Amino acid sequence: MATDRDRAQEFSELLFETLFGLGLMPLRLAERPASFEKYPRQLLEKLRAADAGEPGGFERSYESWQSDVLRKARGELREEGASRLGELKRWVLDNEKFLRDRRVIRDLRTSIYGRAFMYLLVRLAPALEFKKSAARARLLEEKVSVQSGADGREREMLRAVADADYLRQHFAQHVSVSREKLREALGEDNVDEAVENSMEFVLANPRWFNRIFSGREDRRIEDGETEGGENNG
Repeated sequence: MATDRDRAQEFSELLFETLFGLGLMPLRLAERPASFEKYPRQLLEKLRAADAGEPGGFERSYESWQSDVLRKARGELREEGASRLGELKRWVLDNEKFLRDRRVIRDLRTSIYGRAFMYLLVRLAPALEFKKSAARARLLEEKVSVQSGADGREREMLRAVADADYLRQHFAQHVSVSREKLREALGEDNVDEAVENSMEFVLANPRWFNRIFSGREDRRIEDGETEGGENNG
């Protein structure tokens, strides 16, 4: 039977996965804490304020937050993000009693930055290292024809990034620096699982990986654009 700690971790990871898929999570670990906490805290606050005596109030509180984040999401990510939000909604409603516990909400609010930072550390660091290593080794070029034109190359890149067998063949071999960082942060026993999580993260977000591989995400970061196109400067 899942403990409260297990359920808090499951909720947090599903929440962060949903927000990243909408373009509403930081792209750099060096961003200020508010960038990690903003949307998770908004959800927790709405759920905390839901009237326990009002039928359907918990669901309406979630849907209010969902509408807010969909408006903030990057346009090209909204359709896929809507399905992720549906999965998160099901989890929230199935675990309403757990999330109505004021102690649980308080603990989540105080730990949300650390949870979000660790979620991204485990996934972004290997993914970004793989981007650099793959570029140096020309790993993905064999899957992308230079004769295809810009749109065709992008489609082929997306297919390559979404190819689980191809990624599994190469990913772990090209993230040695990240493995050392993860070993220090998580301990030896958890490194392989963390690298696997990062690879699954790339598979789940091929358009994001294609943007960073092409340099477009780097330019967006340099321009100070984060959180669904908002400028935090």
